[in-house]
Amino acid sequence: MRFYICITTIDAVDSLKECLEAIWHSSIKPHCVVVSDDSSAPEIQKQNQDLVKQYLHTNYVVGSHAGVCANRNSALRRLTSLTKTDLIAFIDDDIVIDRDFIKNALAIYQNLTSEREKTFLTGGMPTKLSFRGYFSPSDLPLCVNLHTAVFTAAFFKTEKWDENIFFGYEDALLCLRAIKHGYRILHCPELKTTDTRVAKSSLTLKKIGKLTEYHLYIEAGRLYVGIQRYKNINPNPIKLRLFLIIYYIHMTIYLIKNRALRGWLKINYYSKSKHFLK
Repeated sequence: MRFYICITTIDAVDSLKECLEAIWHSSIKPHCVVVSDDSSAPEIQKQNQDLVKQYLHTNYVVGSHAGVCANRNSALRRLTSLTKTDLIAFIDDDIVIDRDFIKNALAIYQNLTSEREKTFLTGGMPTKLSFRGYFSPSDLPLCVNLHTAVFTAAFFKTEKWDENIFFGYEDALLCLRAIKHGYRILHCPELKTTDTRVAKSSLTLKKIGKLTEYHLYIEAGRLYVGIQRYKNINPNPIKLRLFLIIYYIHMTIYLIKNRALRGWLKINYYSKSKHFLK
């Protein structure tokens, strides 16, 4: 089993440096790291390229500037020699992995006697999606905590991140699709990471009313995932209608309270809801 790490970055040279430092000071080193860069300024891209060159077995690619899912797929495309037994972790530039993260993940997979290729690992608190599409506690994990998760390359031989989602709930949709195809998620609390920029994002800069662009992307992602969940992954017309009714009523109230009713235009646009409801 070879261990790969895909890092998505945007305008955060210092955070990326800390992220890479933690990876290459792990007790067991990854086989390869790919940094996919969505930074907009050429000078920042150059700084990131120069940084990546300081680390062996670390590759740099320019992202597609079409959202985090497209950026992750850009990193995946660089991994041309994947086998079904290889392992992949996806982290952002503000994530610092625990020194034994890779060691623990490899040990867990080595101890699996069956279904190794169809098992994802996740640290953190076990979660699932509620009917309304929110993450909620669960005895059996049905979603991963993305930055503590490890995926088998076998899944990405036929699947990829859904690029219709710019940002938000993309990991939940990936897990819904995986479980539909017979994959399982194993809770492993020993898989630990640290978020060095909690609640900080370039998406928090632009506002509509009291809400930021970050909030609107999240809600658009929840809408898109709900439609995919009840229309295509686990088709149920009744649940789809109920989900949409509740979503639109509650979201309208939420936007009014935050003086952001214009946000509906962006939510519908980001989620492409009209297209996917046809």
